Amino acid sequence: SVSFKDGGNVLASVALNGTSATYTTTTLSVSSHTITAEYAGDGNFAASTPAQLTQNVSKAATTMTVTSASNPSVVGQPVTFTATVTASNPATVAPTGTVTFSAIGDLLGSVALAAGAAPGVATASLTVTNLDQGTYPVNVSYAATANFLGSNGQVTQTVNSYVNQAPVFTPGNDQAVDDIDGPQSISEWATGISAGASGESWQSLTFHIIDNSHPELF
Repeated sequence: SVSFKDGGNVLASVALNGTSATYTTTTLSVSSHTITAEYAGDGNFAASTPAQLTQNVSKAATTMTVTSASNPSVVGQPVTFTATVTASNPATVAPTGTVTFSAIGDLLGSVALAAGAAPGVATASLTVTNLDQGTYPVNVSYAATANFLGSNGQVTQTVNSYVNQAPVFTPGNDQAVDDIDGPQSISEWATGISAGASGESWQSLTFHIIDNSHPELF
């Protein structure tokens, strides 16, 4: 067998396959490593003089893409931005660390990366409601870590003025219910419910009783 070492640390002992032995690892840290291979010998062959090489391990490069879940949006609307950071080939380990979102010189927030579904991919999402009106880039930066180089990305976001068109609905027919009938379920009490103008569909519609001549019933 052949013993592979990283400095004084044994990495593995691998049986010969013909006249060679191969060892593969993904755990070498970012640094310069002295890798030694030594044949232990057997009943027919003497042990060999150790052979060595210097293996330099650099930080993995990364690339970034940024998307907006609501583009265009309106002032006050929640918008979710997602940054996807991908390690360059070979992409076997997902990048770790933090990404920072900013727009028009203002910090929107910082989010830790989480491993994605594919090898070598990590994502981070941030939802904000305080975007200014206008069209401008949202910039995202990934800070370098011990194992990965940093990268940057952006998406152009358009934020329109708030239309503030009231939600509408069509009320159903008046209902007559005796006070001894107990709880009632009224079908089609309100139909044709609309949250408002395009871009305001994120609003909620809440019903309130504003006039009640029989408080003992409601």
